[in-house]
Amino acid sequence: MTSKLSKPFFLTSYIAGGGITHLLSFLMLIASKKDVAFVLLLISFVFLVYLTVVSCILWSKSWSFIQDGHARTTPGRAIGFMFIPFFSFYWLFQLIYGFAKDFNAYVDRYNAPTKKLSEPLFLTICIMLLVGVFMNLVPGIGIFYSFAVYIVMIFLVVQLIDAVNQLPDQAEQFSSDVLLPQEKAPGCSDNKFAGVIAILLSAIALLHEMVFFTDIFLSPFGRMILGVLALLNGGVVIFLATRCRHAVLKVLGICVPVLVILVHLLRWMTRPFPF
Repeated sequence: MTSKLSKPFFLTSYIAGGGITHLLSFLMLIASKKDVAFVLLLISFVFLVYLTVVSCILWSKSWSFIQDGHARTTPGRAIGFMFIPFFSFYWLFQLIYGFAKDFNAYVDRYNAPTKKLSEPLFLTICIMLLVGVFMNLVPGIGIFYSFAVYIVMIFLVVQLIDAVNQLPDQAEQFSSDVLLPQEKAPGCSDNKFAGVIAILLSAIALLHEMVFFTDIFLSPFGRMILGVLALLNGGVVIFLATRCRHAVLKVLGICVPVLVILVHLLRWMTRPFPF
């Protein structure tokens, strides 16, 4: 049986992580010095990576609760398809709004005495997230719009965790010929350590790319050395990710360093000096 979602962990992660990220974004907006704004950007990026990982785990585990053969997707696909460029705009609705619909159908199918999810709320957050992609391009407005999304997301997470956590206990009351065994997300409790380390190393590599982009105190030789180190880091990260049996962490651990390496190769081909 799938373990319950930890409400203190996920809720604290969203409230604290999102709050700090928005505070840092506001400080960047009013910062008068570019170097100060850049440092705030790096710190904010770390929290964004953390929130991304937490969100992936939350939705993966949530989808694993309703895998009775009727769900529209698996936990691994639910998260993995969000990393497909442009297609993710469509898949966002399947991941969040689609989950609300499938969850409610699951409750009806087994007559589970569990609170249903608010489908309008889940649809609203999908629309807000999609609009936010464009609102963030508007200077001075994006941060306030993002804060509104952040508030709505907290209410959604509370409702999601409360509803999902009732399913395992209620499922025990159903006869085995009515309720099919819940499928477990592939490797959802197996060897997560390697995947977490891979993602953290990927975050460090992306931070390196951001510093690299600013051309701070780097000679051509220094660029070459850091470039080689970045490629080695990518290889180590991908190796660790392949050792992880958690579907979500494996996808994140492999995709992020590949992106870093591709960015590196692009810069190498467009600059007059190596890396």
